[in-house]
Amino acid sequence: MFTVTGWCVRAFRVMPYSTACTTPLSNFEVSQNYKEVSDPSIIVQFKLTDEENSYVLAWTTTPWTLPSNLALCVNPELTYLQVQNKTTNTKWIVGKDRWPWICSSVKKNAEKDFTVLWEKKGAELKGIKYEPLFDFFKGKALKGAWQILTDGYVSTEAGTCIVHQAPAFGEDDNRVCLTAGIILKDGTGMVHLIDDSGCFTKEVPDFMGQHVKAADKDIKEKLKKENKLVFNGTEVHNYPHCWRSDTPLIYRAIPSWFIKVEEAREKLIANNNQTYWVPSFVKEKRFHNWLTEARDWCVSRNRYWGTPIPLWVSSDFEEVVCIGSVAELEKYAGREIKDLHRHFIDDIQIPSQKGKGMLKRVDEAKAACAAWVYGDDHGDAHGPYGHGEHGGHGGGHGGHTDGPRYKPEMMDFAGYIKEMDKDGDGLLSLEEAVSSITEIEGVAHPDDPEIVAERDRHVAQLTENFKKSDHNQDGKLTFEEALMLLKHSGGIDVFDCWFESGSMPYGSKHYPFEGKEEFEKGFPAQFIAEGLDQTRGWFYTLMVLGTHLFNKPPFQNLIVNGMVLAVTHLET
Repeated sequence: MFTVTGWCVRAFRVMPYSTACTTPLSNFEVSQNYKEVSDPSIIVQFKLTDEENSYVLAWTTTPWTLPSNLALCVNPELTYLQVQNKTTNTKWIVGKDRWPWICSSVKKNAEKDFTVLWEKKGAELKGIKYEPLFDFFKGKALKGAWQILTDGYVSTEAGTCIVHQAPAFGEDDNRVCLTAGIILKDGTGMVHLIDDSGCFTKEVPDFMGQHVKAADKDIKEKLKKENKLVFNGTEVHNYPHCWRSDTPLIYRAIPSWFIKVEEAREKLIANNNQTYWVPSFVKEKRFHNWLTEARDWCVSRNRYWGTPIPLWVSSDFEEVVCIGSVAELEKYAGREIKDLHRHFIDDIQIPSQKGKGMLKRVDEAKAACAAWVYGDDHGDAHGPYGHGEHGGHGGGHGGHTDGPRYKPEMMDFAGYIKEMDKDGDGLLSLEEAVSSITEIEGVAHPDDPEIVAERDRHVAQLTENFKKSDHNQDGKLTFEEALMLLKHSGGIDVFDCWFESGSMPYGSKHYPFEGKEEFEKGFPAQFIAEGLDQTRGWFYTLMVLGTHLFNKPPFQNLIVNGMVLAVTHLET
């Protein structure tokens, strides 16, 4: 229904992203886990192309995003200064309101060392060009990159009133650069230099293989050596962390599936007004305020386990078929469906009704992994997916690695893989890699037909992709490449588990099938109860799905309990 009504869409947006879990998160998941952290606080000077010894100063707490810089942004209504150092004759463009802070950051009483040359509104700075901070992509970006843009989101609250734009890693950056035509809606032109685990790719050889947070130190050192680092300090602030892995999130442009929420805010608020809450202030304040600012809901996750998203799509994503029942899948597939487990479903293809060949089930995660492991043609650093030829950053032979970059749970597989290296050269042949899969999946469940079928599918996929590999000319994989293969060869798009939580009223009654009548008698629920934390969890997802499906609240009365905290102020 969501696809038929247009409420479900695929979009390339900047999303909160967990590098530990290699998946995007929704905005309400982000709100669950903030921690106070100390991050870098640096001021960097960008050299103007048309004026000798002149620079623009920008501030950031994410040095790792600087290699992806494509523009600078000022507020058209704010006032800016060009100041000149009396000793070196170096000229800086800075925000007037932040000039005292900049001076105090750079050097005590530094203001007396400078002369103000001019004072202009930000609108007058639009179009001024500057040199790329790094050489990695000089001459490769779309027309219009590396110039000053204007937008009202730039404020006087922090920094220099000049914001560096990395559209692959910032929501406002993405919007501003998209409006300016520096990037396109499908991601073309975007400089996206990290893999799914948050490590720099071979497109950035200086930092290749390093996790973005770990790379901050080396990036600052490089800027310092090149006389581009004006100030180096720290900033203590609250920062979102992954609620599963407890690791810092990043923001990353990634193709995902969304349920539209922003267009339904008024309906959500109206339906909330029909409910009765105890205590009432949670409904009237906390939940109401959340609904007024609700964002489109990212419902796709790149995980191995979970409920697969039942969408079959054309290669250009122009045609989308959402399957709502076994009977519907049988009709489209033209065959009987006896089992809904993945190894029976994943390879089903549906004939296009629009002349687009065969539709396949959505598989973003596996395509991303294939680009990383095999160097397949799934987009380059400037393409719509931005994965690049990732095989070189931890693989290739003799490539740079900064210690194992796989997640801790992968370590269980490492022993098996090394045992398959019969000749001891640290590399796996196709036969050895296949044996590792057979060993891992066969030993644990030697007689389970589903596991055997899944293993055979993995082996077939490995064999096909391995033969297409263009960066392992000697026909071998590194341990790390084999390890990543094992963890991701079955990875697909699955539902955000909160979607399933919000679907509880329907799924528990098997609506709209044999439980349809029973469901309709009991919907909406007369009463539900949960903790305060569910205002951005279960209560919210119930309301979104109930509003979209029936335009009514899914419950009539609700009791919200508080939380008991330990002496550490954490939940017990």
